[in-house]
Amino acid sequence: MLSRTEQKAFLEWITRGASAMAACAEIDVSLEEVERTKERCDWFRERYHQATAALTENVFAVLYRAAMKGNFAAIKFWLEHHTAGEFHRNSESPGVADPLEQMTDNELIELAKSQGLNCSD
Repeated sequence: MLSRTEQKAFLEWITRGASAMAACAEIDVSLEEVERTKERCDWFRERYHQATAALTENVFAVLYRAAMKGNFAAIKFWLEHHTAGEFHRNSESPGVADPLEQMTDNELIELAKSQGLNCSD
């Protein structure tokens, strides 16, 4: 199990965007020690999840900005993964057809515009 000092150092590397393996290498601990610490230490587990959630939010912010500038791939990804209602991808239902996959580019653009995304050329 990681010491509190190692936990803080690991979390600092994760917060800066390092992978778990890279953070382990920087502080000279094993990934197994990190996993064991996450299992046994609520403080560490909660902060690890907070750090990774913040990184994910940063990526979605960049994706959203790209979508707002008309990047078609970003628009499609955003709609597939972030829209509420009937168009939200249900990853827990494998084998269920995704309505977005069946839409034409023009239909996707119209849907994106209805969600407030800028789809001008």
